[in-house]
Amino acid sequence: MSFATSSLFVPVNVSASSSSGLNNPQLSIERHPHRFCQNSALARQLGPDWSNSLNLVFTTNLGTPLNSNNVLNRGLRPLLVKAGLPTSLRFHDLRDIAASLLLATEPVTDVADMLGHSDPGTTLRIYAHSLPGAPRRMADAMDKLLGA
Repeated sequence: MSFATSSLFVPVNVSASSSSGLNNPQLSIERHPHRFCQNSALARQLGPDWSNSLNLVFTTNLGTPLNSNNVLNRGLRPLLVKAGLPTSLRFHDLRDIAASLLLATEPVTDVADMLGHSDPGTTLRIYAHSLPGAPRRMADAMDKLLGA
């Protein structure tokens, strides 16, 4: 079974124009080849007991969807403790933090694409509050452009 002809991925609700790979099975497999190999080996080993009818990349050892409580309690929270972060952080909070940090240095179009927003305006409406100092930077840029 080759990467090109196999899909261990469920598309998520992102824009069709997104190039982030979230809706591209080939890119997902390329980014997680070890999971593809692990899932393929488990499927061969378990035969009919392998149950990945949704074509997920990340599954239990039986191919079934991960339980969100287990992912939080066994995966995310221990990592948050280790990093010294509040255990009340959710996955979506991590997405918001990543977007806010990236907007400080990366083009909004790239961040919007990563988030699956088809319109960068959506990204700006959601995250504009997280751009501290933006008015001062804009004023400085205008001064520079106008030679002031």
